[in-house]
Amino acid sequence: MRFTTNELGDLEKKIVSAADRAQSRWSGDLDRLAALVTGNAEPIKRAAEALSMLDAAAALATLAVERDYVRPEVDRSLAFCVEAGPSGGRAGVARGRWPFVAMTASSRHRRATRPAAIY
Repeated sequence: MRFTTNELGDLEKKIVSAADRAQSRWSGDLDRLAALVTGNAEPIKRAAEALSMLDAAAALATLAVERDYVRPEVDRSLAFCVEAGPSGGRAGVARGRWPFVAMTASSRHRRATRPAAIY
């Protein structure tokens, strides 16, 4: 024999329908979010592109610090001079921090060149 009251019956109906109500709310929230994102696609794209540029710059800055990179001094002359260039690179290679990539200085082309292969 089952004992029931009107209050228990109403509570049972609320509990049984709670999942449907939650699903309906969730679906509506998801639809509103999708519309909001779609409507703001261009600003979101610009922000993502800016963040990707910052991420790449930060990664390169970290690499420069870890490998003791320096910025070259460039002027309008045709002079080409490398002072103590290989020492930092050799030190890093010797410590096993990165692979050796041979660099050559070409006075004819006035630029540094390197082979495509990393040894």
